[in-house]
Amino acid sequence: MPALKRNKLFYLQLPFLFCFEFIAILRVLSIEKPDIIYAHWFTPQGILSAIASFLKRVPYVFTSHAMDVKILNSIPFLGAFVVRWLVPRAKAITVVSDRPYRYLKSFFKQSEWEALENRVSIIPMGVNLDDFKTTQNRNELKYKHGFGRCPIILFVGRLAAKKGVRYLIDGFFEVLKQYPEAELVIAGEGPQAVGLKYQVARLGIEENVTFSGYISGKQKNEYYAMADVFVLPSIVSDDGDSEGFPVVSMEAAASGALIVATDAANVNAIISDRENGFIVPQKNSRALAESICAVLNLNENQRSQMQKNTQSAVKNLDWSVIIRRHYKALFE
Repeated sequence: MPALKRNKLFYLQLPFLFCFEFIAILRVLSIEKPDIIYAHWFTPQGILSAIASFLKRVPYVFTSHAMDVKILNSIPFLGAFVVRWLVPRAKAITVVSDRPYRYLKSFFKQSEWEALENRVSIIPMGVNLDDFKTTQNRNELKYKHGFGRCPIILFVGRLAAKKGVRYLIDGFFEVLKQYPEAELVIAGEGPQAVGLKYQVARLGIEENVTFSGYISGKQKNEYYAMADVFVLPSIVSDDGDSEGFPVVSMEAAASGALIVATDAANVNAIISDRENGFIVPQKNSRALAESICAVLNLNENQRSQMQKNTQSAVKNLDWSVIIRRHYKALFE
């Protein structure tokens, strides 16, 4: 969607995307002759899989991650028709959180949904918990990555509108009044990168903000482990785009990071406010700042207990558990 907004000519590519993806699906069905088609995202994969399922008489299921169903609301008449015609033909459906569940339900009358809802399960994606365990001390990792002993506030994700990073930067400006040595590490790339760097320069806090770019693997795991606070400042953007269930929240929780998230980050499955993290209103920089400072003010015993609570909440999101839930809901 950000690419389409930047250049309307990209819309000319969409018919080719749909056409050739559909051909590819039919080709796979003809060669592999699978028992079932499993599509991730309803638009376009679920739509094309549903049509291929109808033509080839192969049952299909799909997982909705966020806006992939709701986006069809932007297509007058035809969008709702597509959802109402194709979704009931799915043998089973999973959604990653409450929000896409509500988006999906909104297309149907109550009587229609009652006939459909027993095929819909809310199951998040999983995380390999063992990948995020580390024996290294938080301060040792800070020195390893060149940050010293200063408090580290970490964001990991795509630099797009729905991530709400501009509100985090404004909030961090307030944090510096209490913790002038703090460092904000923004890990990721995306269309808002230039604007965010300009915002940091305008506030005069370049020395306290690091844009690390895209990180992965061991480096990402170590960034989680060294962070004093991991922040998810997500928002519902002006065009309605929002989070499904961000995987980084599970990764951070698995690593033992303490999380501050907005109520638009959709992390209620793992974060309970003030028990194992903090949840604040979206688009509220002051609330972000206050919660970040609350985490930094914790003593070691309080911090350790909150970390234990976080890791206890996330243990049921290990792939060994999530795989079985998906199998039962979609394939059994």
